Amino acid sequence: MWKAIDDNGTLYDKINKIPALLIAAKNKQGEITGVQRIYLDEKNAKKNTFMENAKLSKGRIEGSAGVLQTGEKRSPLYLAEGPETGATIAMANPKATVLVSFGLSNLKNLSALIKSFYPSEVIIAGDNDLASKNNTAKITEEAKEALMREGLDIKIIMPQNLPGREKTDWNDVHCSQGLNQVKHQLGLNEINPEIHKIAVRLNNEKSLELEQYVNNFIEIKNQLGKAILPKNYNVDYLNTNKGKEPHQRSFEIEKTKELQRNQKEMDIEL
Repeated sequence: MWKAIDDNGTLYDKINKIPALLIAAKNKQGEITGVQRIYLDEKNAKKNTFMENAKLSKGRIEGSAGVLQTGEKRSPLYLAEGPETGATIAMANPKATVLVSFGLSNLKNLSALIKSFYPSEVIIAGDNDLASKNNTAKITEEAKEALMREGLDIKIIMPQNLPGREKTDWNDVHCSQGLNQVKHQLGLNEINPEIHKIAVRLNNEKSLELEQYVNNFIEIKNQLGKAILPKNYNVDYLNTNKGKEPHQRSFEIEKTKELQRNQKEMDIEL
């Protein structure tokens, strides 16, 4: 509902039919203390350009934040200024906690709320603003220092500036270059160097193991030579060697069977 004035100067309630994105502001107790509204263009679902200020807040915002995503226990916690950036970060890292400060000036007031999530690390997902007239970098750095004085370990990560833009936020990168690029710049696609070293070592050891096994098999097969014979060998052998002494034929038959068993076992292992 909006308050409006008719042609006679009378105040009346007017239903606001403009679509809007609503984000609740919550304190460390989880209580809703306020709300931020972002009025949208119904034709493209983007922030509208026909209102003087399409982003409005109501209630108590200081010390509260929008909880866009609650991550796993002891997961990283990201701080974003606006919900668009926060939504991009949440999509890039589904296991993280993502808070929206509703403005740079409120970042420094969020220590109590941040601590209530017991994060493994705290990351400010800042905007990359090259315009000298803006104090984005300065205010972000001051917020970092204020939170560190409260005992929090904070780091700032900003996106690479897009060509031809003075200001780039994480949502800009998402929209223009895709979510994988966001993950890459956040360092989420990179393999831990120590894990990579272990994987390479294990792979090398496995390769050497396999090579040794193959070499051993070839050596054994070469030693056996023609002694590893086809299955009909026994029949052929007996038919062509009937004149030999019984004990000699018996010994050769047993030897042939043994060699065939060895071949079968090696085939199974391979």
